[in-house]
Order: sequence, then C-alpha cells, then structure tokens
Amino acid sequence: MKDDFAKAVRLLRFSVGRGVNTALFVWFFLLGLVMESVGSFGVIKSFEFPPVDAGSIFLVCTALFPSQMLLSVGTSTMVQTSVCKKKLQTSMHTVFLSIGVTVMFTLILALRLSGLFAQGLSFDELNILPVGIFAAVIMIYSGFVYKFFVLSVIVLYGVMMGYGAVSGYWFAKGEGFVQFRPGIGSAAVNIALCYGLIAAAAGVEHLIARRLYRLPLSGYALRCSGNRR
Repeated sequence: MKDDFAKAVRLLRFSVGRGVNTALFVWFFLLGLVMESVGSFGVIKSFEFPPVDAGSIFLVCTALFPSQMLLSVGTSTMVQTSVCKKKLQTSMHTVFLSIGVTVMFTLILALRLSGLFAQGLSFDELNILPVGIFAAVIMIYSGFVYKFFVLSVIVLYGVMMGYGAVSGYWFAKGEGFVQFRPGIGSAAVNIALCYGLIAAAAGVEHLIARRLYRLPLSGYALRCSGNRR
C-alpha cells in the first residue's frame, strides 16, 4: 500500500490536464473549508439549512481530483501497452483515492468536533454519519464514472436529488433539515461506522476497478478532467 501510494504521487507529474485539476483541487478545498468552518463553528446561526453540508460535499469531492489525474496517466501509449495499466487503474487508484477521502473526512470530523467544543455543545450532538455515507457513495461512484461517465453521473445525481427531495420535505414542514440526518445515537459509534463505510467502499471500488479495467476510459470523463487528447 505504501509503495503504491509513493508511485502514484510520482506519476502525477505526468498527468494530463494537471493545471486544470490542480486549480479545481485548490478551489474545491478552499471553498469547502470555508463553508464547513462557517457551519461547524456556528458563524451563521440563523440558517436552518447551514452551509456545513455543502462544505463537506466540496471537501470530499476534492479527493477525486488527484485520483483522476492519476488515471489520466494511463492514456499514454507507453502505459497502455505496459503491465502498469492494470495496477494504475486498480490498486494504485484505490489506495490514492482511499487515502484522499480518509484525510478529507478526518479534516471534516476535526472541524465539527472543534466547532462543538467551541460552542459548548456535547460530543453526542456531533452530526457526521451523512458525511461518511456520502464519502462511501463517492468512492463507489469513482469505480464506475471513468468507464461509464454519463450513466454514472445520472445515477449519482438521481441519488442526490432523491436525498435532497426528502430532506427538503422535512425542511418545508418546518421541522428542520436535521430531522432527516441519519444517525444511530452515539457519536463514537457513528465515527467508527463512517471509517468502516470508507474502508468497505474502498474494497468495493477496487473490485469494480478490477472487473472494468480492460474497458477503455470514457472520453467524456477524460475531457471533463482536462484531457484534450
């Protein structure tokens, strides 16, 4: 795992669309960090629909940019005809994505815990399970999107719109968006469950990648990631 991560980092310098992806990485990270901090520390207390949820989405999605930069390396003729092709799209991609998502989730967790303590709230008021669920969904989505871009995006947006419709229903009733935030009580259990979901999603994503690696990378996905070849 350590060797795969080190090799992946070295390969990033050969990625296609590196400037675009780096710019998007920085933009998503900064925007997500600001929105998550504003929500977590209660800077905007009058909003029933705080920006903390959008902030976590931006931060989790930040982890996708380095992994798609890594996949773009596989478009070169040298890689296409080498034994590295499979490893680049399977184990190396999974390790790189998993570490990125785990780091971003841990950052979100740290911000929310700091916000709770700063506001004098109890540990069990931590709302983190939706972030773990979203992180797991994004990781599994990553296993499909670079092969079946259009279908994957449609399914992802369908899931997100469904979640938004249900949560919007609770919001319209005046009971607050928090009424439709999944959780099972103990914050410690929820934290452990989130890390478990991320680990399980990494395993599922790796299995998907191994099954699909022989298929060509989606032209739409490559163009959206800055690859103009």
